[in-house]
Amino acid sequence: MTTLDHLMPATEGVRGGKQIPAMLRLLTSDLVLDEPDDFEIDDLHALCRLVNWAGMLGSRVLLSSATLPPSLTEALFEAYREGRRVWQAACGQSDRPMSICCAWFDEYGAQPQDVADDAQFRQAHGDFVRQRIKRLPDQPRLRLGKLAVVKPHSSCTADVVSALAQTLHQQTIALHGDHHSTHKSGKTVSFGLVRMANINPLVAVAQALMALPSPDNYRIHYCVYHSQHPLAVRAAIEKRLDAAFTRHKPALVWQLPEVKQALTSPEQHHLFVVLGTSVLEVGRDFDADWGIIEPSSMRSLIQFAGRIQRHRQIVPDTENLVILERNVRALRGEKVAYCKPGFETEHHLLPHHDLHELLSEEGYRTLNAIPRIVENLPGNALATLEHARLRAALLDDGDKSDVVAASWWRLPLTWNGELQRRTPLRRASPQETFFLRMEEEGDEPEFCLGQENGGLKPAGGFCEQALYMADGVEPWIAIDYAEVLQALADEKQMELETVSCRYGEITLRTGKEEKWLYRPVLGVFRAL
Repeated sequence: MTTLDHLMPATEGVRGGKQIPAMLRLLTSDLVLDEPDDFEIDDLHALCRLVNWAGMLGSRVLLSSATLPPSLTEALFEAYREGRRVWQAACGQSDRPMSICCAWFDEYGAQPQDVADDAQFRQAHGDFVRQRIKRLPDQPRLRLGKLAVVKPHSSCTADVVSALAQTLHQQTIALHGDHHSTHKSGKTVSFGLVRMANINPLVAVAQALMALPSPDNYRIHYCVYHSQHPLAVRAAIEKRLDAAFTRHKPALVWQLPEVKQALTSPEQHHLFVVLGTSVLEVGRDFDADWGIIEPSSMRSLIQFAGRIQRHRQIVPDTENLVILERNVRALRGEKVAYCKPGFETEHHLLPHHDLHELLSEEGYRTLNAIPRIVENLPGNALATLEHARLRAALLDDGDKSDVVAASWWRLPLTWNGELQRRTPLRRASPQETFFLRMEEEGDEPEFCLGQENGGLKPAGGFCEQALYMADGVEPWIAIDYAEVLQALADEKQMELETVSCRYGEITLRTGKEEKWLYRPVLGVFRAL
C-alpha cells in the first residue's frame, strides 16, 4: 500500500530519475483510488495522467466512491483505454480488438461488462446510474435539510462574522432541542458539527461564538478543528473526536469523560459542538446528531450530510441539517463566491448566490448522491455548474486557452512536460514547515522554521491570540501542548525537544506579510 503522492512522479517527474520507482510500483501493482471525486478540479488532470499510465503498464484500476460524476468516470476510462492500447501493442497484441473488463458495484449488486470503446462505456455506466437513482429515493431519509438566512447589517467583514455567529448560535440551540440524548437524570447532550469552508473565517466566527453567552441552564462546549494545529495536537483532538462521534452503541456516550463531567455540572443541557473545515468530512467516520454547513459546492453538501446519523440510522422527524443560504464570500458581496473551495470562476458564474434561488426545495430537503451522479438535473444550479466545469476541464476543448486533461492522450504531448507544468498535483501557494519546539518541561513553546539542513531557527511572526469565553461556554477539548508532548516522550522514550521537533510540525502557507496568530484552542490562523 502506498500514497498517491508516491506514485505521481510516474507521470509528473520530468528530470532526475524520480519517476523510476513510481513506474516500477505501478507496473507491479493495481491502482485503487479512494474518493477520486474529492480532489480539487485542478488536481484531476494529474489523476487522469496517472490512470493513463496505469493502463499503459497493464495495471488494473479501482475507483471507490458513491458520488462519481459522469464526466470524471468517462475521462478516467478514456485515459485508461488509450494507455491499454499502448500496452497491447507493446505485448504484441495490437491486432486484438480492444476489450476492457469493467464492473460496477453498489449495495444492490454488481454489473460486469466487457467494454470496447467510449460509447459503450457511457451506455453501460448510464444504465448502472439509472438503476441506482431508482433505488436511492427508497432509502431512509436520515438527513432532513433546511436553509438558514443570515442577515448582516452590511457586507463588511465584522458585520458578516457577527451575523454568522448569531445565526449559528440560534440554530445550534434549536437543533439541540430536537436532536439530543437524555440521561436518566434528565440532563441532555447532543453532538453537532459546524462546517465552514476556510480556516480564517472559521476561527473568526468561533471567537465570536465563544463570546456569546449561553441561555440559562445551557452549557456549550466548543472544539475548533482544522489542519493548522501542530501535528501532535491535531492527533490528540482527532482521537477524542473519534471516540465521541462513534455511535454504533449509543449508550456508550454516557461513558465519555466529557459527558461524565457534564453530568456533574449544574446546567441541564449540554451541546458539544465541533467547528471545523473540510477535515470534518474527508476520511472521518463521524455520526453527529445534527450539522450546520456553509455552502461551497454540492459535493461538500453531500459529503457533510453523510456525517449525520451515519451509524445509528435514526430517521428524524424534524430538520437535523442546516445549510446557510449564502457563504462568507457571498455575504461580503464578492462576485465569485462559491470558490476556494468550489467550482465558480470568472468564466463560470452562478446566476445567484442565494441557495433559495440555486436549489429547489427538494434539492436541500433531501441530500443524496443523485445530483453528483446525474448531469443536467433540473432545479440544482450548483450541481449543473460542477458538471459543466468538470466536463470542460477533463474532456471538452471549447476554450482553446484552457488546459484539457484529455490532451495528454489525445495529442502528442508526452514528450514534454508542459501539461505537468500547467496542471501539477496539489498546486498551492508556497508553504513552509514550522515546528512548535519545547526544549524542557516548563519552557514556553516556540515556533521555529525548518531549515534545509534539518536544523531549526526561531521563526518570529507568531503572536498569541487573546480569547474571551462568555458565561455558559467552555472549550470542549482544551489540549495542553506540554502534556501531549510529555506523554509522547514517555511513550516513545525520547527527549522532549526531539519529540517536539518531530510531532510539533505544522505546515503553513507563506507569501503574506500579516503575522500568524496562535491559541492552543484555536490553532494557527490569520486575522480575517
